[in-house]
Amino acid sequence: MLPKPRRSPRLASDPRLVAWVLALTALSPSFAAGAAPKSAPTTPTAKTAAQLKAEGDKAFDAFLYEDALRAYEAAWELSPDPALLYNRGRALQALGRHPEALTMLERFAAEAPPDLKAKVPGLSKLIADVRARVATLHVACEPKDAQVVVGDRVYGTCATVSELRLVAGATTVKVEREGHFPFRRDVKLEGGSAVTVEARLLARATSGVLAVVVDPAAARVSVDGKFVGNAPVELVLSAGTHDISTQSPGYEPLASKAVVKADGRIDVRLTMKQTPGLTSRWWFWTSIGAVVTTGVVLTIALTTERDAPSGDFSPGRVGAPLWRFE
Repeated sequence: MLPKPRRSPRLASDPRLVAWVLALTALSPSFAAGAAPKSAPTTPTAKTAAQLKAEGDKAFDAFLYEDALRAYEAAWELSPDPALLYNRGRALQALGRHPEALTMLERFAAEAPPDLKAKVPGLSKLIADVRARVATLHVACEPKDAQVVVGDRVYGTCATVSELRLVAGATTVKVEREGHFPFRRDVKLEGGSAVTVEARLLARATSGVLAVVVDPAAARVSVDGKFVGNAPVELVLSAGTHDISTQSPGYEPLASKAVVKADGRIDVRLTMKQTPGLTSRWWFWTSIGAVVTTGVVLTIALTTERDAPSGDFSPGRVGAPLWRFE
């Protein structure tokens, strides 16, 4: 039997307060999954866990979610009651820690007995709502002992971090290791989606940085025949000579070379030339000249008087153009 919220005389007479309290108790984890089972254990440890859980419920109802979470976690350590998975998930959700909340709620759905889950009829929708706020990031990187940083938080090394659940939104993924050039990429994590980031760090002793700036901006840049992005671009390459080519609509393709030095940086600035317009090409004016010349000759021919042909009419000169109207 679910616990019923107690109402004061004033509350019973005020419909708005009734609605507010009912909404609050529906949100409270104690309302849905906090009822103690009939065969509740009576050991001192279990009693302490139950007291901690009750304190957590009280803190949750007072919007003290940090306090509620601490109480629920302490109660779990003493007695891993599946109901506490739900309670912890709701407290984490209220704190905006959606990835952790999703893990707890999924565990509750998988581990709680049917009679306990029946007390949360909206569990599937709740999990779906939280999942829509979470994105999965897959990280593949070398060397394996490089450090993985997402935003401002260090999550571990490439060997220990392969999949992360994160709050949806824009963030930055960095992979770092001493003696190597760092990797950095800005990513946009959509809720409910999965994103894969691959990073291969190159040692400073054998590699350097190439930065390419192009006028016009946003021109396509290829290095050694491989497209690397729209200008400006910055990438780490093995030491040596590399071919650079750029393309942009309305501009002539441009090719160049750059020598990258180990543990160094080279900045390359390229200016592309606009593609000549139609009237600036030599063959255009040659063609126009030929057309003009032909037109002049034709005009002269059509307006020149000629001798009239002989026939039944009296001979004479007739001045008329060659065109006729049928």
